[in-house]
Amino acid sequence: MDLFDIPVLNVLRQKMAWLSARQSVIAENVANTNTPGFQAQDLEDLPFEDILEAHERGDARREDSFNRHSAAAATRRTQAMTFERIDAPGTQTSPNGNSVVLEEQMLKISETQLDYAAATGLYRKALNMLRLAAVGNR
Repeated sequence: MDLFDIPVLNVLRQKMAWLSARQSVIAENVANTNTPGFQAQDLEDLPFEDILEAHERGDARREDSFNRHSAAAATRRTQAMTFERIDAPGTQTSPNGNSVVLEEQMLKISETQLDYAAATGLYRKALNMLRLAAVGNR
């Protein structure tokens, strides 16, 4: 069995890719804090919990809906996912038209880091369970 065929690992990889892309978008927002007219952006939320449940049920429709949001490359091993950027103006706009609120961006960075740490922890635990199962079947 290929590791890319295990739904939980696949969903966790997709979540980590989304979180990594989100971190880049937030970094761009922070870098443009003083750029006149810059509109803060974020990534469209993807329903990871729904996708995981769909994998468990074997519901291909939900998986197809996810694949519309994240375009997979030709091979599953070299997935080049793209995620939809959306405008996410802060709670205030400066007089020069900039909608980045630095405090809000810092909160998003912290949230993204915590989510990434959780996803990598789950991924590591799943791989350890697979290793134990493989060693136990010798």
